[in-house]
Amino acid sequence: MELDPATLLTAVPNVSDGADHAALAAVAAAFGQSGSARLLVQPHSDPDHGRTVFTLAAEPGQLADALLDGARAALARFDLRTHAGSHPNVGVVDVLPVVFLDEGRRAAALSEALVTAELLASELELPVFLYGALADGRTRAELRRGGLTELAARIARGELAPDFGPTELNPAKGVTLVAAR
Repeated sequence: MELDPATLLTAVPNVSDGADHAALAAVAAAFGQSGSARLLVQPHSDPDHGRTVFTLAAEPGQLADALLDGARAALARFDLRTHAGSHPNVGVVDVLPVVFLDEGRRAAALSEALVTAELLASELELPVFLYGALADGRTRAELRRGGLTELAARIARGELAPDFGPTELNPAKGVTLVAAR
C-alpha cells in the first residue's frame, strides 16, 4: 500500500497492556488487517506501566476503520479488571488521538476522530469521551482523574456524560478518550 505523505493522517492508540506480547501482536495485525493503514513503527510496550502505544498512518476516510479493527481486537483480548501497571487509564483502548501533521490536515483529522468516536460507540458499544479541540479544551487528565471508578461516579452523579455511546460503563472495557491534535 502506497501512502501519500501530503495527505496522510496518523494515530497513536494506547492499549492498557504492556506484557502479553502475543495478544499485542494480534492487535497490531488487526490495525492493519483492512490494508488501509500501516503501522509506522514497532509498538512500544511497557509492562511496568501496563501500556502499549501503536503508531499508524492512513489516508483520511480510511483511518477510522483501521482504528475500529484494532480496538475490536484489543477488547477481545484484554480485561481492564485485571490490568497491571502504574500508568493511569480508564479503558482497554485508553486514548485514541488522531494526529495531523500540519494545519492543512486539521479538518480531516477532526473529522476522522469524530467518525472514529461514532464507530467505537455504535459498533463496539464503548462510551467515548472527546478531549482537546473536540471538547472545548477538556483534557484527558481531567477525564482520567481518579481512574475509571471516579469517572463512573461522576457519570452516575450527572456531572459528566459520554459524548458517544452508552452511559453505563462496562468495567472490563472501560471507556475510550478520542482527540484530534
